[in-house]
Amino acid sequence: MTAKKVRFRTALRHLLRFQLKLALDALRDLLMSPISVICFQLDMLLRPDEAQSYRRAMIMFGRKTDRWINLFGEHRRDEETVQVVEEVPVVQAEEPGKQQGFVRHPPHVGDIPT
Repeated sequence: MTAKKVRFRTALRHLLRFQLKLALDALRDLLMSPISVICFQLDMLLRPDEAQSYRRAMIMFGRKTDRWINLFGEHRRDEETVQVVEEVPVVQAEEPGKQQGFVRHPPHVGDIPT
């Protein structure tokens, strides 16, 4: 059995699709930076509950656009629900005078461990 060779048109289509996704991802990142500052200011000014915070809405929007752009093809199109775990408070019963810490959300599929 012979191995399938890379065809020019297929490679070009993959390159153009990746470049478009890369540009969309970069544009989203550029827009999210000033939006994050505005969200911080609104959260400090209005003091909403954590569940209704502007920061949380921005994070959820960022995750949604990340799935939509799907830069590296790690999000399947047939995913109907995405389980999202926000920062979860850690109870530290052994040291009652110490502030509670936070656990970051679990890594997404395909995240590179650091």
